[in-house]
Amino acid sequence: MIPRCTPRNADLVFRAIEDETGVPKNEIKGPGKWSSVWLARKMAALVMREVLGGSYPEIGRMIGKDHKSAINAIRAARVALERSEEAVTLYDRIAERVRFGIGDT
Repeated sequence: MIPRCTPRNADLVFRAIEDETGVPKNEIKGPGKWSSVWLARKMAALVMREVLGGSYPEIGRMIGKDHKSAINAIRAARVALERSEEAVTLYDRIAERVRFGIGDT
C-alpha cells in the first residue's frame, strides 16, 4: 500500500505533532505565527510531503493554507533540519509514528 495524504492520515500527523510538541491541530491550521506553532506547521507539511507523498495543494488544504504556504513551510522545515539536531529528532519521531500508524514500517 502506498501512503496517501488523506484526512485520516493527516490526522495521524496532527496527533503525533500534538503529542511531541503540545501544539494542537486547530493551532497548526490557524493563523498563528508563534515560533512553536510555526515549527509544528513546518514539520506537519514536511511529514505530509515525505511520508504521505502529498502534493503541495493537498498539503496546503490539510494545514489550512494554500499551496504556496505549503511550499514555503516545507522549504523552511528542510532548512531547520540542516541547522538543528533538535529539529531532526522531532521530525524523525513524528515521521516514525506516522509510518507506524499507517502500517508502513
